[in-house]
Amino acid sequence: MSQLLSIRAPDHFGDGVMALAAVTGLGGCAATLGVRAWVHAPPWGTELYGWLPGVEVVARDVTPRQGSTGVLLKPSFGAAWRWRNLPERVGIAGNGRGWLLTGAVRDVPGEHRRQGYARVAGALGASVPVDARPSFAPRAPWEAWSPGPGFVALNAWGRTPSTRWPFMSALADLLVREGRSVVFLAGPEEGNPVRALAGGHPVLDHRELAPLASLLRSAALVVSHDSGLAHFAEACGASVLVVHGPTDPRVTGAGIGVCAAPRTGGGRGMGGLSLARVHDAVQAALAPIG
Repeated sequence: MSQLLSIRAPDHFGDGVMALAAVTGLGGCAATLGVRAWVHAPPWGTELYGWLPGVEVVARDVTPRQGSTGVLLKPSFGAAWRWRNLPERVGIAGNGRGWLLTGAVRDVPGEHRRQGYARVAGALGASVPVDARPSFAPRAPWEAWSPGPGFVALNAWGRTPSTRWPFMSALADLLVREGRSVVFLAGPEEGNPVRALAGGHPVLDHRELAPLASLLRSAALVVSHDSGLAHFAEACGASVLVVHGPTDPRVTGAGIGVCAAPRTGGGRGMGGLSLARVHDAVQAALAPIG
């Protein structure tokens, strides 16, 4: 390993969270060896990775230092091509890029994405169990805002319409009638569509990860579609229930998964996942909490 480890983080926030255990292990390995570790990441990378020991976060387009070891957690061919001049390049060998890697890690179809990230980190000597869950635990204390004791946080909006479960507002109505407090979560630029979906229920706009983490930890349950927020909630130690339509929980799942039935001709439709079924799953998840 050279004196600088350049880690190319994934571009999507959920994938970035799934890579958190691997980046943590790589940062610790680099610190033990007296090597610097740069994480090349999108803007959210500073908050997600910046608190990790041994890690310095830089913009994803920053050119790696000459002679550094490249760790390509971003799985694309283009990422490997752009870093092809580095003397060492380690990553998963999928997407036709194996020949661009000096340390090609075998592609295992169907494995959970975080397991692949862990195997890449392990190829560089980092001790990351393949079943390691991500953990987000910066030291800065934050006081969590709460809509009420035992509240349920709902993540209803997805940029891809096929990932949105259409009965989230109806679920909120049911929970309120049962005496639960609820709050809908809205990320940057999601406030208006989430308020439209919330149907009058409270909405919390979140901009920074640390206060959001504090809120998620204090929730009795987080209900979400398969998204970056679902993975982040799990990394914060929250109880999470994820409704899956087109995505496979074996590959990108977090927490407890509830899956829509396959449609005739393949695929899954979120509309086929009934309110009653998800409500039953929510009640089962909440039962140990009371």
